[in-house]
Amino acid sequence: MNDFAKYLVAFIAIIIQNVAASNISSSGEKSVFAHFIVGNAASMTLEDWKSDIALAQTAHIDGFALNIASNDGTNDAILNIAYEAAETLNFKMFLSFDYASTGAWSSSAVISTINKYKTYSAQFHYSGKPLVSTFIGSSNKGDWANIKEQTGCFFMPDWTDLGTPEVVAAETVIDGAFSWDAWPNGPNNKTTISDTEYKSSLESKPYMMPVSPWFYTNLPQWDKNWLWRGDDLWYERWLQVLDINPALVEIISWNDFGESHYIGPIYEMGIPSGASWYVDGMKHDGWRALLPFFIDAYKSGELNAKPTEDVLSFWYKITPNTAGGTGGTTGNTASQGQTIYPVSEVSEDLIFVSVIAKNTATLSIQIGGTSSITSFPISAGPNFYSIPMGKSSGSPIFTLSRNNKTVKNVTGPTILQTATNGLVNFNAYSGSA
Repeated sequence: MNDFAKYLVAFIAIIIQNVAASNISSSGEKSVFAHFIVGNAASMTLEDWKSDIALAQTAHIDGFALNIASNDGTNDAILNIAYEAAETLNFKMFLSFDYASTGAWSSSAVISTINKYKTYSAQFHYSGKPLVSTFIGSSNKGDWANIKEQTGCFFMPDWTDLGTPEVVAAETVIDGAFSWDAWPNGPNNKTTISDTEYKSSLESKPYMMPVSPWFYTNLPQWDKNWLWRGDDLWYERWLQVLDINPALVEIISWNDFGESHYIGPIYEMGIPSGASWYVDGMKHDGWRALLPFFIDAYKSGELNAKPTEDVLSFWYKITPNTAGGTGGTTGNTASQGQTIYPVSEVSEDLIFVSVIAKNTATLSIQIGGTSSITSFPISAGPNFYSIPMGKSSGSPIFTLSRNNKTVKNVTGPTILQTATNGLVNFNAYSGSA
């Protein structure tokens, strides 16, 4: 081999190494995604996508997990816009094939969809391969050896429908696993038992941990009418993320309005039929306000890193449990073999507040301007408190003060002791300062 040939071989080797390194570094073994229902985005323009992506980036979210239903003729049109917007803003995307919404995907359709979008620079890679996930679909697990061969994807399904984490991890075709077990069972706090079992069972394979702020759905046309406990879940679950330290995190969700766990802006056209009464006006923007601190702490492993700004986030139902009827809503759901509880036992009538503070301060809460003021000491870093709604009506006022000066002040929506339509809205409102 002459000197020129040796130089050419060495040059090509360097290029290959750089490409591989670029793929891996763009993956990042610690990344946070938000589950995005593509079927709710048919009315979104390119500018809408850019706006949502900018909001996600401000919250330090790395990308969207794009949930796509089978045989949906709008998928390609929406995905084309989504990936274009993501490429423009250096945001990442990966596909999550939904096997429940409109039925199972065919193997050929999965292969062609992965191969089409894996070529985009916005496609998220894990270990140098395009990441792909699912929403359930274990009945079609026999398809995936061929799908992986034809696409070269890194496969991390949500096969919670198989049962225990040990059973899921035993599937040799998977490269990792995502879990849908993001909510407590009944009137209890969420534990990390299943998360620990997933990490242990998967051994060296990566675990994508689910995080969700809330769950309430009342869509009788889909036999869905139940609530899983939210309450302090959003704050406590992020502390659990720091404890579990998973390879990836997926927030459920960005825009699933019908299940009330959206953290993105509300698009009227994306709200399912019959859900507007409990979604309209119920913003969840306040939950995003906590994310920069917690996501940075997850990635760095340093919860005690000093915050660079003060953040006050609050959330609560605007109608207490006694403000009206339940509309048949239950705590837990028989459709998943769960023990049923009265919904009032699962959802407490409390106002929840989290403060990320630069230094010590004082938090004060007053409802309606006439009730007594409740005050709490705030330490540097993350803080969490709750107070009973009681029988008070009016707007809660949240004030963060330091050295006798107001640092943050914000007023929440009015608490209604009588529901306007006769039904308790078990969705939450979340705001921030």
